[in-house]
Amino acid sequence: MAVLVGCTSDFEEINTDVTQTRQENVVPNFFVAPVISRGPMGDLSNVFNIQFIQLDMWVQYFANYGRIDGTSNNGGTTTWWNKSVGDIENLNRALATIRSTGEVTNDEHIARIMKVYIFQRLVGVHGPIPYFEMADLTGNNPNYDDEDVIYQDMLKELEEAAAALSNDNPTMPPEQDRLFRSDIEKWKKFAQSLRLKIAMRLSEVDPELARSHAEAAVAAGVIESVEDNGLIDLGPEFGWGSQNGYATYQFGWGAPINMSRSFENTLIGLGGIDFPEAPDGETYIIDDPGVPIVGSIESSLDPNRSRFRQGVPSKVDPRGPLYFDNLGFSVEDSATLSNDQRVNVDNQWTGNPAGINPVDLGKEEYNTFYYASLGDNYANSERDYEVAKYHEVLFLRAEMALKGWNAQGDAKSFYEEGIRQSMLWHEVDPSLIDTYISSTDQNVYGLTVNFDFDSGETLPNGLPADSKLAKIITQKYIGCFPDFSWEAFADFRKTQYPFLIPFADPNPAVYNQGDLDAANPNAYPRRIRYPNAEAVNNAERYEQAVEFLGGSELENVPLYYDPNK
Repeated sequence: MAVLVGCTSDFEEINTDVTQTRQENVVPNFFVAPVISRGPMGDLSNVFNIQFIQLDMWVQYFANYGRIDGTSNNGGTTTWWNKSVGDIENLNRALATIRSTGEVTNDEHIARIMKVYIFQRLVGVHGPIPYFEMADLTGNNPNYDDEDVIYQDMLKELEEAAAALSNDNPTMPPEQDRLFRSDIEKWKKFAQSLRLKIAMRLSEVDPELARSHAEAAVAAGVIESVEDNGLIDLGPEFGWGSQNGYATYQFGWGAPINMSRSFENTLIGLGGIDFPEAPDGETYIIDDPGVPIVGSIESSLDPNRSRFRQGVPSKVDPRGPLYFDNLGFSVEDSATLSNDQRVNVDNQWTGNPAGINPVDLGKEEYNTFYYASLGDNYANSERDYEVAKYHEVLFLRAEMALKGWNAQGDAKSFYEEGIRQSMLWHEVDPSLIDTYISSTDQNVYGLTVNFDFDSGETLPNGLPADSKLAKIITQKYIGCFPDFSWEAFADFRKTQYPFLIPFADPNPAVYNQGDLDAANPNAYPRRIRYPNAEAVNNAERYEQAVEFLGGSELENVPLYYDPNK
């Protein structure tokens, strides 16, 4: 009997599954800190799988990195979805531990803020998602929740979490927080700025709720300077995946990331600033009208369609040549097009049309090595990943004030300061900024910078080209390049600004020619589909989500915040 007792005294310890984390052994910040690092897409694979190969292409920051036809990439979506579920699980473990102890700690509220940050991206591109039950530690398949309920709860969570943060509460060590280094005042401003962003996303479909939260967020204190920016520092010391994705894609893998034609048309002429002078020993062809492209399938709505243009424009938004390099990857001085015309491809700063099919993309006319590609400013693999920026908040407040809501300032001041801060952030020559802000020079579509001027021009989709809303949203689109394609996607769905040329060869199962020819809202992707596995592994609840969406989960189904239903 003594032997039996001795053998069973540690029975519980022996029979504990070592693969499972025991609640009493959980250190909450060990679960929160990794999510801060990768939840805002600080992980290279996350950036690639959802931001770069889908959203960056859909909002046409870039063109044709691989084939894009306006449909979702299931492999990339699956990777992003699974990583998001894992991050939510980690945050839920931390929250469960903190709440079981009754300890008052800032880590709890930082975890709540990070959950909202991840969820607002999921719901912002997919629509209905498992929200209340995602990775809730029960092991059960989660139910999906409808979008309006999710948005209401996210706003509530941010309001409560920001109010509960206190410098008197314990917080994780600063070295574990790669976003704000455990600066609680910055976390408060971030939470309120995120609340403002979510509120403005809903401004066309639930203006009463949006106004209430937007005004309360501003009153509580949003990001007020570049010192408040949320940046994830990257570098090899943080392990695999902690390098800037854009540097890896183009400068590491050697595949040019081309400027899109839509982005080029937005930048050319805007602000009336001269294109930078050619380097010593080089010459530029200026404002080339182009030569015809034989058999082009480019959109009829592109004013520069079906012409191969050499050289550079005479006038351009000064951020454009910093974003994209006219020297590019070209190893040839000239090339022969399909019409046997010999053209200069050296020092060419033009955009490639988005959505070119693989056959046409193989023609010299669309050779990715001839088009403007990502500039050297993005070659640094340790460039910070941008999570929250002062100039984005300024544009949000400008849009808010334009509606007559209390942004604690006027739309023009916020708009102009947003431009100024964006240009300073991107290291534009400060002597150019005032000239740019006051300019009435028009871009391809008739958009100008001067807030009080209106060219009276109309976009191909019938909207005014130079309205104050067009100015604010377009400057936000330009100024927040390249890490904010998530917000650019939501803004375009909400406002149809800036003007984007429909894809050259979109999937006919999703997009019809009439919509493409008129640039109707249905001419563009409206959501990212769920991972295919959801229809198999969570079939009953997946059908619930499809029902929330109105019976289809294709890319042409509008989301809740999209007023163009």
